[in-house]
Amino acid sequence: MISFVLLSGYTTAEADKLYWTDNKGIHRVDLDGGNMETPVPVLLRSPIGIAVDEKNQKIYWADSKTRKIQRANLDGTNVEDIIIAKSGLPYYLDVDTSGGKLYWTDTHIIQRSNLDGTEVEEIVTWKDRVQWPRGIAVDKKEGKIYWADSDTRKIQRSNLNGTEVEDLVTEGLRNPLKVAVAPIAGKIYWTDIGTIFRADLDGKNVEETAVGLDFPSAIVVDSVAEKLYWTEWKTGKIHRSDLDGTNIEDVFTTGVKRILGMAVGADGRKLYWTDYKFPPKIQRSNLDGTNIEMIITTELSPSGIALDTDEQKIYWTNSEGGKIQRANFDGTNIENLVIDGLCWPAGIALDTNRGKMYWADGCAGIQRSNLNGTDIETLIAREVAGPADVAMDINNGKIYWTNSEAEKIQRANLDGTDIEDVVESRRVPQGIALDVKRGKIYSTEINFTTGAGIIRRLNFDGTKPQTVLKPANIDLGKTRLNYPWGIAVDPYGEKIYWTDLNPGRIHRANLNGTGAEDFVTGVNGGRFIALNLTQTIDALSVVNHQDKQPTLWGRIRGNALLPNFPNPFNPETWIPYQLAETAHVRIRIYDVAGHLVQELDLGTKPAGSYVSRERAAYWDGRNDMGESVSSGVYFYTLEAGDYRRTRRMTVVR
Repeated sequence: MISFVLLSGYTTAEADKLYWTDNKGIHRVDLDGGNMETPVPVLLRSPIGIAVDEKNQKIYWADSKTRKIQRANLDGTNVEDIIIAKSGLPYYLDVDTSGGKLYWTDTHIIQRSNLDGTEVEEIVTWKDRVQWPRGIAVDKKEGKIYWADSDTRKIQRSNLNGTEVEDLVTEGLRNPLKVAVAPIAGKIYWTDIGTIFRADLDGKNVEETAVGLDFPSAIVVDSVAEKLYWTEWKTGKIHRSDLDGTNIEDVFTTGVKRILGMAVGADGRKLYWTDYKFPPKIQRSNLDGTNIEMIITTELSPSGIALDTDEQKIYWTNSEGGKIQRANFDGTNIENLVIDGLCWPAGIALDTNRGKMYWADGCAGIQRSNLNGTDIETLIAREVAGPADVAMDINNGKIYWTNSEAEKIQRANLDGTDIEDVVESRRVPQGIALDVKRGKIYSTEINFTTGAGIIRRLNFDGTKPQTVLKPANIDLGKTRLNYPWGIAVDPYGEKIYWTDLNPGRIHRANLNGTGAEDFVTGVNGGRFIALNLTQTIDALSVVNHQDKQPTLWGRIRGNALLPNFPNPFNPETWIPYQLAETAHVRIRIYDVAGHLVQELDLGTKPAGSYVSRERAAYWDGRNDMGESVSSGVYFYTLEAGDYRRTRRMTVVR
């Protein structure tokens, strides 16, 4: 699922950004379409093969959906991308710690690299009679690699550099999948439908080791204890036996779901496995099945998204995980804010001035809490709200939402009182966004029978509804309107952005629906959305486009400190603010260590908006000694009566 949010002119060196969520994580891009990045990626999507490098205390795994090979410490810390496949899909892998090499199977080829992912080589290709190599195992003792080819139904091997490819077993195989080597015992093992086989390392003396199995998938040999471990696909069980298949026992039968890869540490102390069933994870346990640990997981299934530009935080709802989470803009410091009592959280919106977040839950209704996730309240029950997405009019103290069950757009006070129907629809409304500058609501609406959608706008009070986009009035050569979902408004650039489930794109158009075009392609469908521009408690909206002064709409209802402009700057900047009543105004500027750099005593000021260059506070970038300050981040605090507020700014010399 995917949703997105528009961030305009936040106080870093970056340009205006569009943020969105999909199955691959949280992404952002400049409004001109450049600099696309993923600050909060989904670490695991479909982990398959896994290997352990006990010597260097690392685990390696292949993820077929992200097309990556990654590694981490044995405890799951310090995750690294070491291989990102440009084509094909990495499946299974093994490591040769003594030779410093990593081996893996890919579509039609077998590759290897150094353990850090450098010096990638294709060592076995279709020219060597391989079609679909799957499981792979390294025999360091004999200098061989073994693999199963599911397409040609063979067990094969070659030298470590890929030369001298041999067919070992070519008959009686139905769907060979995984292989494991017991070099001391001189045996190779592989899984097939309902059976585990073994043979001598040269392919002779094939015999059934375990029969009547459900669907054996992963297999691994513990050479230290002379044990064979395997998993059964449907039941999710892990079993073990002696190397000859006798003394079969359950290691554990619960807590795992869809295991595709398994590995044993070289010292025989731990069993590691991948489980790609949601949430995908990598786990480990003792060899007897005790002490199961979660090493790496990703319950990141982002849906709704909102931004706190003051604190530079991303908030999102995790629909499948039943969570609300947040992180820094660069994706670091992920926090779980709400983890209990949520069923299907979707759209989310922030009131940073009052320290509140609001969200729509498909089971509970409309809820809110403090920004840190405490003091959860249900404002409007699901039976009344039927919510999908939420949006906020901070200035007028209103929350708006799409009621997908009753096919309405509704609103209420921020405490959930005075519920009103804004407009009814003949389709199912999903995403909602507010143009606070013009007092307009934009919504996406879908006919689920046909998949056809529209984008509609109307006044805040529901009057003057207008269909601004529908399939009949767009150029199908430039964009689509199939299942439109998330929506965001840029009132300053006079654009609307929306996601589309099919074919998985982000589009944009002018506010009146003209000029529709594709903006980002290759995303995975579309769901909910939340909009958070740089807002203050007292204004409908503020925009700060780098070197431009802010524009302010709405009535002044309280004091506010606004983003400085330009930011970053060299050598000077202006600091806008507003006062609800006469007050003595002072602005103090601090460095990152908390040392006072400069104090701007502005004297007594009457109530009003001080946002233009002529009225805003001015700082020339010098300290109290008259010296130019060095490059870096600084903080400025407004003091006006009892009001205190701090923001950050950046000096670039």
